[in-house]
Amino acid sequence: MANEQNSEASKSSPGPLRGSVYGTQILADALPGLRFPADKQTVLAMAGEQEIEYEPGRRAALRPLIEEAAQSRFDSMAEILSAVSLALDKRGATEFDGQKGTIHN
Repeated sequence: MANEQNSEASKSSPGPLRGSVYGTQILADALPGLRFPADKQTVLAMAGEQEIEYEPGRRAALRPLIEEAAQSRFDSMAEILSAVSLALDKRGATEFDGQKGTIHN
């Protein structure tokens, strides 16, 4: 009976689509091995020419989003996510932190 309830709950629960990446994970995938604290130039070098898909079918180059950040140092992936979210908001794109996304090299 408990297994049936768990099965039913998982069918109706919202969540990421299979193969989707969310929040800080998309940035962790784009910036593998980044150690904190990290200066902005290091993050920019790792970002390279990658694009992130912050909403289905909507992409943005990662580097310019990080370039817009006011800070010169990041203490966590969450700080980078906040900076990227702010840059996307300034562009009128979306709130990135709750959206699914993928990385495109």
